[in-house]
Amino acid sequence: MENFLEFEKAIECLEQGEIIVVPTDTIPGLAIDAVNQRAIQKIYKTKKRDKSKTLPLLFSSIKQVKEYLSINHDELKLAKKFWPGALTLVLNSKGKLPQILENSAGKIGARIPANNATKKLIEEFGKPLAATSINISAEPSIIKLEEIPAEILAQIAGILAGNYESSGKASTVAEVTKNEIKIYREGGTSKNELEKTFNV
Repeated sequence: MENFLEFEKAIECLEQGEIIVVPTDTIPGLAIDAVNQRAIQKIYKTKKRDKSKTLPLLFSSIKQVKEYLSINHDELKLAKKFWPGALTLVLNSKGKLPQILENSAGKIGARIPANNATKKLIEEFGKPLAATSINISAEPSIIKLEEIPAEILAQIAGILAGNYESSGKASTVAEVTKNEIKIYREGGTSKNELEKTFNV
């Protein structure tokens, strides 16, 4: 648990395809370089996660999101209101990321976390991170660092130094379809808040 990483070392670990722990505003996560196929395979293996379950991505800015994903007027309206924050938007991929990250419709979940350390890390790394809850699939998500299971600790390169105080509530996962918002998981941003913004 003492292996806290400063930015330079965390970036080095990501570049080497390693898994690190990062703080976010919702729950802490396991994170990897989103364009590294080997790292993606490693995170699936570590979590014993079904390959049909895609990994959401963390970005540092809307500008960075636009490099990899398409974002239309309605999606942008939601992004500007709720990012950084607890909203994962399911957006069309531009095909610049490994296909395993896309769902069957060619879409990828994206958000900008409201955590300065992780946002700065992504900005300095220059690429998005694929991030997921700290747990073995189907088990409860870890909120406190001291609760990380030994089998996951054995697979990570370290823990990004930062503020690990979080809401303990996962982000809301939503997709804009035609004239409505489809909610796949309601979390830190309410459906009511989203619809209010969407319908303005």
